[in-house]
Amino acid sequence: WSGSSGGAYPLALAMAVLCGLMAPMVNYSFAFGQQIADRAMRLGVPQTHAGYAVWPVGLAGGLLPNLAYSFCLLFRNRTWSAFRGPCARDAGLAALMGVFWMGAMSIYGVAAVYLGALGTSVGWGLFQIFNIMAANVSGVLTGEWRDAPPGALRTLYAGLVLLACATVILAAGNR
Repeated sequence: WSGSSGGAYPLALAMAVLCGLMAPMVNYSFAFGQQIADRAMRLGVPQTHAGYAVWPVGLAGGLLPNLAYSFCLLFRNRTWSAFRGPCARDAGLAALMGVFWMGAMSIYGVAAVYLGALGTSVGWGLFQIFNIMAANVSGVLTGEWRDAPPGALRTLYAGLVLLACATVILAAGNR
């Protein structure tokens, strides 16, 4: 709690807790945005695609504060100049990451319909498990874990096994 950063650690911890509490809000918008999806179906959209009508409303709730905070930091820190120069590759990678993220959310939305009444709860759990597993397996494959101590690797592999078991349990519970 002490050090040269002063109150930075408590602030960072509070931010992490806040982010953890806000993370499932995207799923809540999908779960409780059923009226929007119902309206889309009444207009002729198939049930598996009706969830797409919810995403713009649900994602706007995160877009607006993120944009406001980003612009606030860019102006306050006078860091607009960081966008000059050879950043086209980085911008392309960021755009590709956004496409992949929205693609995954779209697949989740369709899968939630097929999962039935528990689709948004079981589906969200599975979605998060696959995100965590994909990130960690990617890290192993790209060498991110190469210099990790054996204990950390054992913990990683045990966690991946537990996540795989959780997947089986969630799937069995949705029958």
